[in-house]
Amino acid sequence: MERSGLAGPHNLAARFSVPLLTLLEPESDLGLSLVLSPEDTLREVALDTHRDGRFAFTRGAHRLGEGRVVKFAMDLVPGAGDWRGGLGWMTRRYAAYFDPPVPAVDELSGLGAYSDWPRELDVERLRRMSFKVNWAASYDFPYMGMFLPPTGEHEPYRRIVKGNLITLAGMREAARRWREMGFPLLSYFNVTEFGAKPGTPEGVDPALSPADQWKNGNNFLFEVIPDAVLRIRTGETFGSWEGSIVTDCGGPKYREFLLDQARRHVSELPDSYGICIDRLDWLRVYNFHADDGVSWVDGQPARSLYDSWAELMERMGPIFHDSGKYIFLNMLINRTEMMRHGDAVYHEHGDWPWEVNAAALQCVYKPCLVWTHSEKDLQPDPDAYFQRHLHLGIFPTAPVPGNDHTITPSPEVDRWYFDYGPLFAALRGKKWILVPHAVTVAGGVAKANLFAVPGGYVVPVTFGGAATVAKVSLRLPVVAATELTAEVMHPGSDAIVPAKCIRGDNGWQLDVPLQRGCAVVRIKVGE
Repeated sequence: MERSGLAGPHNLAARFSVPLLTLLEPESDLGLSLVLSPEDTLREVALDTHRDGRFAFTRGAHRLGEGRVVKFAMDLVPGAGDWRGGLGWMTRRYAAYFDPPVPAVDELSGLGAYSDWPRELDVERLRRMSFKVNWAASYDFPYMGMFLPPTGEHEPYRRIVKGNLITLAGMREAARRWREMGFPLLSYFNVTEFGAKPGTPEGVDPALSPADQWKNGNNFLFEVIPDAVLRIRTGETFGSWEGSIVTDCGGPKYREFLLDQARRHVSELPDSYGICIDRLDWLRVYNFHADDGVSWVDGQPARSLYDSWAELMERMGPIFHDSGKYIFLNMLINRTEMMRHGDAVYHEHGDWPWEVNAAALQCVYKPCLVWTHSEKDLQPDPDAYFQRHLHLGIFPTAPVPGNDHTITPSPEVDRWYFDYGPLFAALRGKKWILVPHAVTVAGGVAKANLFAVPGGYVVPVTFGGAATVAKVSLRLPVVAATELTAEVMHPGSDAIVPAKCIRGDNGWQLDVPLQRGCAVVRIKVGE
């Protein structure tokens, strides 16, 4: 969550992703967590901390008076002196916000891409990198929002940006081709922007028949779904990508149009694995020409787009999930309550460290992918870049041909991805172990994390610098296990090194050999 600018979506002050504060006394091994409920109706929430130890959660933009009652739920959770305990409690208490609605989404765990590559790919090369899923940067729509125009299967229309002709049959073929190569494809979707300027008429065409209104984005927006238009107090609109304008998905006509688009995605694109919804940062904005009955902003009522989103997703989520399809989110705003119907995250701000951390903590039980914009993101230390992702259990973007403002192939780039690809493959299906003192490294010579994966556990050991060995202690949630089998993988090496696990009074200890300050330990539990 974050303290938002009330007039726009770009104020980045006081950002955090999970409404949770944990106070620790390490010497006494004591902790106390304050948890805010994501089930509450939340508007502006911020956490203020001070050097003298004072802290405060603050809330804003709620309407008071006239007999209204505003209720908030908070929990104080005592535990051990480790931050994992409080977050673990929260994920159990509010599981609907942390567990993926469709657990099978783990099949899409791996590196991602944002590509419009129209030809065959070097499948073996991409598998070596642990590439798994492509968010289609296809621009297969005439303007933003009209993702599946009401055309015949083979009736061509001109797509935005690319300028060439496309058909529904062509979209189906692209999804089928990616699926046959073994790489699931997610279709592009957006609920906060509509229209475009390039290649479209400048205004409404009164001569168009009702059936042809879609051919002019202005006609469709202002005549068919006028309640989509988001206006500031003065009546002006927010401009966005390619001349589109920002929209409010809480408008009933617009919401029904989006739900119809969702149903058509399910029925008409059978080989697509679902959608990735872009640009959710616009949900920070308030609609001053509507009223949700709750929000009070700058002395007047308004509708929060957080409410608009929640109401839309209560109906859109089941459309995809009941058909076994997934919903990925380009969140950008990192608010836990917004994740209720999202199966995974593909976060565009992969080059912003605070955004990467926030996304990882939202996705302790969900796949999390982040953009790698270019080779510059890997610099000045590619080892550190990849090890940061390993530690957090998140997946970078792979250098796939046709990537749109994300990293593209080159011999130097490929080398690094080949080195770390097998290590990322070990993280597929990861779930954070959120028990106190789950994993520690003696002397702090390296960092380590602990994840459950299908068939056992994975321990990424990272940032070991010049150290050649890390002594790692684990507290695994296993009962009556008589044996642990461990093997160690290193970046740039095909060798699999066995490691001995020794059971002690407080868990398991193992010596992990490091190369380039890094190792990934795979653990299987024997009976």
